[in-house]
Amino acid sequence: MKRRTWFILLFLLIWIRIMSAQKLNSILVDAQNGLPVADAFIFFANSSLGTNSYPNGFFEIDQIDNPEPVLIISHLNYLAKNLDLTGISNLPDTILLQPNNIMLEEVLVGSRSTPRIRKKRMNDFIKAFIGDNKGQVTIENPEDLLLWESEDTLIVQASNPLYITNELLGYNLYYLLEDFRLYPNEDVKFEGQAFFQEIESKGRRRARYRKNRFQAYRDSKEFFFYNLVNDQLDTTRYKVGYSRRLPDRSFELFEEFKSGQLIREEDSSSVIPCNYFFTVVDKSQRLANILPKTNMPGTFAEIRPTAIRYQTSYLRSQSGAIRLNRQGVILNQQDIEEFGYWSTVRTSALLPHDYKPPAFNND
Repeated sequence: MKRRTWFILLFLLIWIRIMSAQKLNSILVDAQNGLPVADAFIFFANSSLGTNSYPNGFFEIDQIDNPEPVLIISHLNYLAKNLDLTGISNLPDTILLQPNNIMLEEVLVGSRSTPRIRKKRMNDFIKAFIGDNKGQVTIENPEDLLLWESEDTLIVQASNPLYITNELLGYNLYYLLEDFRLYPNEDVKFEGQAFFQEIESKGRRRARYRKNRFQAYRDSKEFFFYNLVNDQLDTTRYKVGYSRRLPDRSFELFEEFKSGQLIREEDSSSVIPCNYFFTVVDKSQRLANILPKTNMPGTFAEIRPTAIRYQTSYLRSQSGAIRLNRQGVILNQQDIEEFGYWSTVRTSALLPHDYKPPAFNND
């Protein structure tokens, strides 16, 4: 009987250690007064995994299956904190948060405008930030947006996290907008971190969400790289090569990428040598009625009665390589600069990194 009890206790101890190893925890503390911070929202960037801190500042969250996890700590009264947990299995006992009591006066002054000007800036922002499906995606708190122009560039910040309802993909988003710029040539640059919560649905509505999510995934770089590293790439859909940038800022394709150039590592990761711009052309997505430039063979334009250009993406690595895991996730994203189509994927098409697509094929 004693031996049986001992085995049960040993099993429970092992189980507790295993469960503890799968969770992260810490205590949030005000950096100025040392008091615990309650009701902070803690989540992994661009995922559906999140939690809140308790009145004593304590929080606990499951670890995420992501090669480069970034933990976001957000509170209306404190500056957001981004923690890169790559290679880290434990958090410090306490995490200090800085009170958010500073707002640059020039930002507030610059963002003031007449209702007509603000409306125009808001429309330009929503079109660039949300995308073509703005009718199905709504920013619930637009009053928290600060919009102003500098040298004909629209700059947007948010005084609070944005609450976004995406009826296209079936998600409610909690979005921390870190930077947004809309340049005069309509190039867009924006950075931010999102938390995804599924909208409850059933029947046809749920089926529509699933269909739209899968379509968004099929148009994503994760889908392309997954098929590339698993030798399933549809060569009738994608054209792949290397491009260089010309003085007029256009791209010139000069070399085709061959599957033999993909380097397989012992840890199951893959490496794409990238001393130039790795170029991916998606021939399933056409840009009609746009005449291709003769100095842009990187577009793989076809000479037909109606000139056609395809959505093209360009990736350049500061380290000279693009590293991928078996799921098609870029492991060294911090080294990568993106241009073209993938760099313009808007909020309406965002999926959480822990999205699991259904079984698919390339037919």
